Amino acid sequence: MDLARKIDDLGKDANPNDTSLIIGDLVAGEAHMREPELALRLAKRAFEMQPQNGLAKQDLGWALFRNGYYEESLKY
Repeated sequence: MDLARKIDDLGKDANPNDTSLIIGDLVAGEAHMREPELALRLAKRAFEMQPQNGLAKQDLGWALFRNGYYEESLKY
């Protein structure tokens, strides 16, 4: 997913709302489009930028879950 890679390259300059939409596709989209490792990187970055943002928390929880970090995902 090219847009996700562009957001990953932008780092902290990425718009958290755009990042959240992309993470949703990477975590819960169609199976052939899922990239759980990239989703986790983006979700961690979004959460670091806005730890009080509910979407950032939710995205991080789902990304952790999809990467097999089940216990840690329950915190979010």
